[in-house]
Parts: sequence; C-alpha cells; structure tokens
Amino acid sequence: MFSSFTPPRHVTIGGAAAFLGTTPRAIRHYHQIGLLPEPERGSDDRRRYG
Repeated sequence: MFSSFTPPRHVTIGGAAAFLGTTPRAIRHYHQIGLLPEPERGSDDRRRYG
C-alpha cells in the first residue's frame, strides 16, 4: 500500500526567518526570552527547524 507520508523538511534559522517574514536575530531573541523552544542542532552545530 502506498503511503503519502512526507518526512518533515528541516531548514536553517535563516530559512525559517524568511518563511515567517522576520529576521534570524528576532528568532534568537524569542529563544532567549523563552517564547520559542530552542530546536536541536544538527551535526554541523546549526539549528534545524521543521
């Protein structure tokens, strides 16, 4: 049986910021104040957003 499941796409902070119409600096600020949880980092030590 064919499954239409597509694994989540992970992007860097810059890609997430562009998608949201904000800046990476704003997203980092939201992490600092606890508004957004800090995502896990990949093997290249970069944040990966789903």
